Amino acid sequence: MPRYFTPLLRASVLVAAALSLPLTAHAQDARVKIGVVDLQRALTTSKEGKATKAKLEAEVNKAQAQLDEMSKKLQKLQEDVDKQRLTLKDDALADKQREIESTKKDAVRYRSDVLDELKRKEGEAAQRILKALADIVQRVAKDDGYSLVFESHNLLYSDNAYDLTDKLIQRFDAEGMPAPTAAEGKGSKP
Repeated sequence: MPRYFTPLLRASVLVAAALSLPLTAHAQDARVKIGVVDLQRALTTSKEGKATKAKLEAEVNKAQAQLDEMSKKLQKLQEDVDKQRLTLKDDALADKQREIESTKKDAVRYRSDVLDELKRKEGEAAQRILKALADIVQRVAKDDGYSLVFESHNLLYSDNAYDLTDKLIQRFDAEGMPAPTAAEGKGSKP
């Protein structure tokens, strides 16, 4: 037998072992209660997820407006150079060309910086929301007596009867995001 299992095989062995062993010393005939959640759907359809997406989209629109303005400036510079090409001295024409190149570089740099910043903000927001969702999954599992709760994207098949995603979303929407701790508040500021 190979020394290392593949992740899918390892997960299958763990599930089979969990289902075949009694879960408590007192109840030999106890049933295993299994649930499944779709964290991606909870992330995107919860109130917090939608609000975060809207906030990020507003930032994208603001950045796009800035890029559009830079593009218009660049186009105007290019049109001015094209109109004045025959009348400008070589030095003046070279200055205009450098200004055009500098504006192009600024636009590319700005676009890159904005994309990096938006990716960072999106990642931080997703991690924050997923952490809150994971906490709620644990509480729902304990409150409702679930032995195992799996993330649906790691399963090949699951009957919808085991899906706890709607319950998770409802509870998350009702409770909202937990207040950031002092350490989280300090770490999230640039």
